Amino acid sequence: MPQTNNDKPLDVKIGFYIESLGNFRSTEMAFDVDLYVYTSWKDASMSHNETGYILINDKNVLDRMWVPDLYFANARTAYFHDVTVPNFNMFIDKDGVISYGTRVTLTVACNLILKNYPLDKQTCSIKIISYAHVKQEMNVTWFSEGSVRYNPEIGLPEFKIMAITSDYCNGTFHYTITDTSSRIGDFSCLLGLIDLERAIGYHIVQSYLPNAAIVIISWVSFWFALVNSYMRRANKYNNLAQSMRWSTPGIYNHPETDTDTEDDPLRRHKLGNFVSQPELVYKAMFFNRRALAVDQISRAAFPGAFACFNLVYWYYYLYYSNSVES
Repeated sequence: MPQTNNDKPLDVKIGFYIESLGNFRSTEMAFDVDLYVYTSWKDASMSHNETGYILINDKNVLDRMWVPDLYFANARTAYFHDVTVPNFNMFIDKDGVISYGTRVTLTVACNLILKNYPLDKQTCSIKIISYAHVKQEMNVTWFSEGSVRYNPEIGLPEFKIMAITSDYCNGTFHYTITDTSSRIGDFSCLLGLIDLERAIGYHIVQSYLPNAAIVIISWVSFWFALVNSYMRRANKYNNLAQSMRWSTPGIYNHPETDTDTEDDPLRRHKLGNFVSQPELVYKAMFFNRRALAVDQISRAAFPGAFACFNLVYWYYYLYYSNSVES
């Protein structure tokens, strides 16, 4: 490790550029990211008299040099790229300031909170920590400018990127020295925060509109003449078939979670398909006049109840739940 004056900690600066991002998996609580990591520190022993920078891009030379022992604490898997050559470069200026850049692909853990699915917002992080050096030995901080950047062409089918920012998670960590002793020390910890909002367009087409259409079609049976029982039965069976079709796993797919999700109350829209069915039995038992009165009331009550349900549903998940979380 490079020596510093007056036994001060070595200052290491970090920044990264996200090249690609995606493959969010709710079943595994993870996502993939491809990024360029940039690190800078000063080693007085590497100062030289050249007029410009010294470029190092030979892996054998790099292996003999000291680099910060940083690792991605919440990464499940990580690897460096070496096609067609090892993807890294190192520049050393005449004062001994070293700039090291490399490309890394990570599978990062992210605990997706699916309580408000599919109207949920997520925050995933990339955590960087020194493995062995406490803060008194090596102080790791973000670049003062442009510490976290990303490719503006990144497109996610299920999410919209709201912001990618930098933060700190410095804290005290317990680490082992030997099999019988251990220490507690303050470590530098850096966070790259990725704020996401789920894209609602897919769910409007695949979930909301079909369910609303089924409920609206089932309301039509209240306008059929009392003597036209064939049309009422045909409408009933059509609604039942549509309801079963949209509830099949192959068409109606969502993350598996044991918590109450946004789609659970949505499925209750389908109960409207069956509200009109007991009314048929009712008319078979009573007089046509009473049956006509029920039809007239249902023509207004049925869409009114559905409209009230939607008002409460959208207000809660679009405004109330967000204000409570914030």
